[in-house]
Amino acid sequence: MARAAGDRDSRLGGARLVGLPTNISGRVGRTDLDDLLRFTAPNGRSSFTLNLSGIAKRNNIDVELYRFVRPVNEVLRSIGKLNFRQIRGRDRNRNFQLVAASRSGGNRNESLTVELNSTAEAPGEFFVRVLRRQGNNSRYVMTLEATPVATPLPTPGVPVPGVPSPDIPPTPGVPSPSPGVPSPTPGVPSPSPIPVPTPVPGPPPITINTVQRGTVSNGDPEDRYELNITTAGDYLFTLSGMTADADLEVRSGDGNTVLRASRNTGGNPERLIQPFDVGKYIVRVFQKPGSGATTNYSLNIGRLTDGIGNTEATARDLGTLGSTPVTQSNYVVTAGKDSPVDFVKFKLPGRGFLTVELTGRPADGGRLFGNLDVDVYAAGQLPSEGLVAATLGTESETFGGTLAGGPANTYYVRVRPQDNSVEGSTYNLRLVYNPRGPQPSITRDIRIGDSPENSSSEASNLTEVNGLAYFTAEAPDSQGVLKRSLWLSNGTLNGTKRLFDFDPGVILESFTKVGGALYFVANANNLGKELWTSDGTTSGTRLVTDLVPGSVGSNPKGLTAVGNDLYFYTEPTAGSGLSPKKLYRLRQGTFTPTEIVSDQLEPLSEFNNFMSIGNTLYFTADTIDGDTELWRAVAGPGDTVTLEVMDLNPDASSAPSNLTNAGNVLFLTANVKVGGGIASQRELVRIDQFGSSFTRFNLNDDSSSNPGNLLYFAGGRTLYFTALDRTNGTELWRLTFANNPPTDNAPAPTPQLVRDIASGSVGSNPSNLVNLGGRLAFIANDGSGAAIWISGGTAATTQKLSSITGLDALATVTNPQALTVVNGSLFFVGTTEENGTELWRVTPAASGQPWTARLFDIRVGPESSFPLQLNSAQTQLFFVADDGITGKEVWSVV
Repeated sequence: MARAAGDRDSRLGGARLVGLPTNISGRVGRTDLDDLLRFTAPNGRSSFTLNLSGIAKRNNIDVELYRFVRPVNEVLRSIGKLNFRQIRGRDRNRNFQLVAASRSGGNRNESLTVELNSTAEAPGEFFVRVLRRQGNNSRYVMTLEATPVATPLPTPGVPVPGVPSPDIPPTPGVPSPSPGVPSPTPGVPSPSPIPVPTPVPGPPPITINTVQRGTVSNGDPEDRYELNITTAGDYLFTLSGMTADADLEVRSGDGNTVLRASRNTGGNPERLIQPFDVGKYIVRVFQKPGSGATTNYSLNIGRLTDGIGNTEATARDLGTLGSTPVTQSNYVVTAGKDSPVDFVKFKLPGRGFLTVELTGRPADGGRLFGNLDVDVYAAGQLPSEGLVAATLGTESETFGGTLAGGPANTYYVRVRPQDNSVEGSTYNLRLVYNPRGPQPSITRDIRIGDSPENSSSEASNLTEVNGLAYFTAEAPDSQGVLKRSLWLSNGTLNGTKRLFDFDPGVILESFTKVGGALYFVANANNLGKELWTSDGTTSGTRLVTDLVPGSVGSNPKGLTAVGNDLYFYTEPTAGSGLSPKKLYRLRQGTFTPTEIVSDQLEPLSEFNNFMSIGNTLYFTADTIDGDTELWRAVAGPGDTVTLEVMDLNPDASSAPSNLTNAGNVLFLTANVKVGGGIASQRELVRIDQFGSSFTRFNLNDDSSSNPGNLLYFAGGRTLYFTALDRTNGTELWRLTFANNPPTDNAPAPTPQLVRDIASGSVGSNPSNLVNLGGRLAFIANDGSGAAIWISGGTAATTQKLSSITGLDALATVTNPQALTVVNGSLFFVGTTEENGTELWRVTPAASGQPWTARLFDIRVGPESSFPLQLNSAQTQLFFVADDGITGKEVWSVV
């Protein structure tokens, strides 16, 4: 067998040219979605057959046959270098047309049988597309052949229609011969006339709304019927009652062109919808090629009645949805005479989660028999700006989203055939409203594409400001030009809006909340990296100032909110010849930063560890002696800012880090002297009086305890941290103070080991500490793998989360990460063999209710949605995930 090409054959310019007949083996998968190959049909009429088999389980591969309508060389020059799925609809219609398709669903075999026509003057140039619908990767085997269809020879003596008789002048005195009778020869008896055969009768007629029964077998492999349409409309064909495989085609009146076909496997019923103009057509019922089986069948044809409007203006009004699900039934079909698309509209009583289900009608087997898609969007939006469900193949569409609701908001549901396809099906549309839906939902499918690989908006930079989520995403603008844009979302469809467009190569970073505004860094407008801000409006999204004019940029870093002011430092590109790093303060409501200077500050200093307590900025930087020490910036009247330094280790660099606000008291870790020793140790430090006094907490005698992961619980007056001592590895420790804030008004408490989770010197290495309703949640490894733990501050109250009644499902979760608390629940990302890496939620026991754990399998099955950037915004969690259909987009869950 010939081997199909690799990724290159997803473009027409890379499609392989094959002769007929041929056998092809190929493969499609997540990174190679399409295989294309070209062929030229034999001259004259031919019956073209395609069979594809060998599809792996849990995969769905379809086949489409196209005919070039422009010269092939012109097509390849214009769109030959594009991946097939990147070709726009108008370019497809201008360059080629769909002749037939096989979409059996699942890993069932695909087959096509269609009559082709080709002449020397107009050769039939075709191409086959093998496309991945679902699954990871699958091989396949495909056979192509074209069998000539003989044109009947003329009957002797019967004039051939359209062919004139030779112009032979008559002989004087000799009677002209009768047509079809040879002239007599003198002396030779005239032969008997040759009888003219009776014309072969055409296909028998079939009547609308009347069941036609028949049989196909090896001896009689097909039945053809003539269908006379007297009223234009959309007609439903149902072929049922089979005990073996029989297929159905609707053809043009001359029988040469297949208008639509249904080719399911086995004895499954065949259904299709065909739009008709007034005229005569051929219906063909035929034995599946190669099946060799005999089967009876029943064929019924009926005109469909459209019950739902085809525009927003004529949309069926469902009123305000309540707790009772609403179901609507109808049909849509590509190029339908009556129902090419359906619209319904509705309102919601308030914010809630809408679940949309599109399934087949029970009367038609309960399954869709065409590929239909659904859009949900708000009035005033384009359908593509809303929620889009585009499950591949004829599978049901089930999806949902959070809507703001309320009397001012009207929403539309649009049911349509898949774009750029010849599809149709009857359907049931079911809408279910939940006032407080607990399911994660995509805020908006920002970048619409025809495959996961080109539909991801690459959302990033999720940041909460005023309970809303700012983020960046890529999507085409109204002119189809790809832009990288700043977005703002309240977690609902109509509350997710594009604020400002940047060119796609622009880098946006360092998103920081300051008061009620967002500040960030962007290298837009050929200015280099500079400071920008947004107040949540398009007009309020702007450059703050061009600190370093030109294309190099000032490169702001360390953006930190101090009260309602912004502090940052600049670090121009090395080798640019510009000034070294500078420290700035930007006062609220202004656009001119003030430089902060000090003669104690090393000009080439490294600024790090920016954090604030009240209106004071704390950070680490180098002194003129070259040591890294603790600094603070104290704001005075107007633009005045005073820099102060505190040397925690006069003999060496103290290198402070882990700066933490514990009840408005600064804790940190640093290299300090302990007990009059000469060598420095890495220990926990409390700043009692800046510049003059501090308290060190020594856990490990004359060795460093290497503390980290500081987290303060104000309610319990407890500072949690991780450290090691002489006998234990890195474990969880606490300092519980008599006062809040934990000042020096009382003797410093002694650090207490919470629990030795991993016995011995190895250590459980706790991390990702968070406050879960007054209890500490964290990740630790007791030797059996990383897991989530919960603690009340003592050994007795410290346990694995999975050991709590109701949370046993967590025992199979590996690699937990990104612990985030929202509205009293713990969200995290974890991995299981069955569901991959997905989002989880744990809700603590309350009011007599047990603890609960819930998996959100966003990308259903063992594949992963890989949630990341978990971000709390009041009562919502925002995050980025990839459901395998919409690409990386922003999701939210209440």
